[in-house]
Amino acid sequence: MAIPFIRKLPDGKRVAQLIERSHTVENKAMAFLDRGGRYLIEIQTDAKVHLMAILGFDDKVEEVAALSCENGPDLPIAVDELVEQSIANSPPPVEAKIIQLRKPELTL
Repeated sequence: MAIPFIRKLPDGKRVAQLIERSHTVENKAMAFLDRGGRYLIEIQTDAKVHLMAILGFDDKVEEVAALSCENGPDLPIAVDELVEQSIANSPPPVEAKIIQLRKPELTL
């Protein structure tokens, strides 16, 4: 299981990119994604990498974490840090509760 990122290309197109990390980091990332989060990555021509974690959809998008690093050995460390920040800075998951409705008693 790898962490799915949305990668912005220089021409503005977006493609999926998977980044493999430890199972612990990947599990935390999946928890963030399950909350409606997304991870974005942009690699610039000067080898600078911008990583971002966002929550929300359309016009209600909130940035919960952002980091920059050089494309190289610092990238895996930055991905791990981004995942940690995304969990720490996002609201806790909403718990779904199942309630049982009682049938009304009919009296005649």
